[in-house]
This record gives sequence, structure tokens and C-alpha cells, in this order.
Amino acid sequence: MRRRDLAAALAVLALPRVAWAQRVRVPVVGVLVLGNPPPDLLLTVFRDALRKRGYVEGQTIAYAVRSAGGKSERLHEMASELVRLRVDIIVAWQTPATAAAKAATRDIPIVMAGAADPIGNGFIASL
Repeated sequence: MRRRDLAAALAVLALPRVAWAQRVRVPVVGVLVLGNPPPDLLLTVFRDALRKRGYVEGQTIAYAVRSAGGKSERLHEMASELVRLRVDIIVAWQTPATAAAKAATRDIPIVMAGAADPIGNGFIASL
């Protein structure tokens, strides 16, 4: 083996294993809540349900949770932040959060939880 070939082989072997591993993007679920009542129970149930379906937080799924702390005027800013983060889906809990998410994006799918009158509020066209 020539000296140059040996040096090249050693350089490749010295590369960190991370460089060899194929980077897989973990899907991010954006969660938008008004925060009144506090979303702790909803988030626990939601994460547990996904865990039971095989999702492992930090490995096969990630969450970006934004709570307005009961202040609806903050929801639009938080929905826009989730859009900037390029989350894969937005789960909006309650009617104000759903309205803010719908106003922030036309590209990211939105799942409504606890939204009142989805047709009357213009969230969907029909059932």
C-alpha cells in the first residue's frame, strides 16, 4: 500500500462515528395551548398515548410546546413561532389556539382538540 493510500485510510478511520451515521430528522409536534386551564393533564395524556404507540421522545418524536398562560393575545405570536420552527404538525387545544394556528399557517397540518363549532368558526368546511 502506498503511503498516500495508507494516510487516506487512516484519516477515514479517524472520522467520528457521527459523521458516518445517517442523520434522521425527528418529527416535531408543535403544541399550542391557551393555558387556562393549565395544560399539564392534556400534555401528559397526549405524550403517554404517543408513547404507547411506540414513539420515544427525543428519538422518534419531539415536542415544541407553547402555552399562552391564559393570555389569548399571546397565541398569535406563539403560533407564528411554531411556524418559524417548522414543526411538522400543530396540535391546538381549545378554540382560541386553533384560530391562532389557522391564522399562522396554511401549510402545516393542524389537529384541533377541544375546539368549539369547527364549521361555524371556519376551521373546516364540513364534517
